[in-house]
Amino acid sequence: MGAGGWRGTRPARTVLCRTRRTDILTGRPTVLCLNCRHHEARPQGVHCDSCAAGLRPAATAGGPGAWLRPPLTLARWTAGLLGLVVVSDLVALWADFGLYDLVRERTAAGDDMIDVYTTRDAHLLVAGAALLQTVALVACAAVFLVWFHRVRVNAEVFSPEGHEMRRGWTVWGWFVPVVNLWFPRRIAGDVWRASVRPGHGEALLNLWWAMWLGSWALGRLASTSYDGAFDPDATDVTTAAQAAGLAMGADAFDAVAAVVAAWFVLRLSTLQHREAVERAAAAPAPAAHPAPHTVTPHHA
Repeated sequence: MGAGGWRGTRPARTVLCRTRRTDILTGRPTVLCLNCRHHEARPQGVHCDSCAAGLRPAATAGGPGAWLRPPLTLARWTAGLLGLVVVSDLVALWADFGLYDLVRERTAAGDDMIDVYTTRDAHLLVAGAALLQTVALVACAAVFLVWFHRVRVNAEVFSPEGHEMRRGWTVWGWFVPVVNLWFPRRIAGDVWRASVRPGHGEALLNLWWAMWLGSWALGRLASTSYDGAFDPDATDVTTAAQAAGLAMGADAFDAVAAVVAAWFVLRLSTLQHREAVERAAAAPAPAAHPAPHTVTPHHA
């Protein structure tokens, strides 16, 4: 580390500083791109080839670090984990049906009340399925948030204007109470409009968000009903059957919502990939570096 602010060697032949780079072999100073601060600027210019071609917006327009990154791999991982959520929902649906069927049998036998010992095994199965759902949801949420942030940054490259929310809300917007009911939708709407061609509707976006809100509300309702219905001592069979039926409905709805979410993730990522490819194809070819001037000797 020298007094000039050296930060390491990248690539091997060069030493990087904040705004200038010196070739070790030739000692010739070169200027880094003022936008990305990573690649060498064009001769007689201030931006590298990629930034000059419009693949990265200016820092004042799209924000620092806003350049295209492929979203498809993350989208496939997210969709795969959403598939795991669907599987966990189906397991929970099966466990809830077992509890519902047990309560229905006690009702057919003429019992008005059902005790905790009769439903113990069924409750353990429901609890195990709920744990599986939690694990699948946490794993999926972690990857989804990374994907959501990436498509948000990509959208800045496509359209630096029109983003009402800061990037940080792509994560925190899901966890802050109350605002999580509409902040993620606003961000997703900005990303969608920046990534699709004019004339594309927002039907899939609206369907995804409606399914998400419905799944969230129905899940909370089913959980509250389940906790209140099954008393440690004894439970009315009618109330128990209603709680088990509501849990079944919530799990089935959540499975469908996960399928719609996977569709949305893959569709938006495909649109961004297509837009990036078209922009790269339409970008002007980088200016060729002038060849060094050589003098050819004249022979007498």
